Amino acid sequence: MKKFIFILILSLYSLTTLAQRDSVAFFYTPKKVNVLINERGVDSRLHAFMDYFRVDTELLLTSVDQDIILGCAREVDRVSCTFTFHPSTDVQIANRELLVQKELKALEVEKNGSFEMSFRSSMKDNIHLTIVDGVLNISASKK
Repeated sequence: MKKFIFILILSLYSLTTLAQRDSVAFFYTPKKVNVLINERGVDSRLHAFMDYFRVDTELLLTSVDQDIILGCAREVDRVSCTFTFHPSTDVQIANRELLVQKELKALEVEKNGSFEMSFRSSMKDNIHLTIVDGVLNISASKK
């Protein structure tokens, strides 16, 4: 049921961005940050992100201490992701900015290789995500 609700929410957000190829939105409070990303196209950054984790239509990664939740759902020509972050020793939230440095093992994933993607909206919301040597690094902000 939780998975169904998650997919439904992602679908609703993707419907609002059908006119755009991609979008990113950064929602900030001192106790939580949500980053929503929608992207259209069959050869997109979000498709590559899901391919990196070798998943088909859904990705849901939750850290053991619940400070990071990365969720994505895709169809052939579009992907929607919702990333949620709560402050912790690995997640810094301050002044409408987010900094994350967390080992993938904490997300119960062991991956080799590297990955990188960035998004920036016309409203200057942005996110930069890298995975190098089994460490997830994310910087995001709302200007």
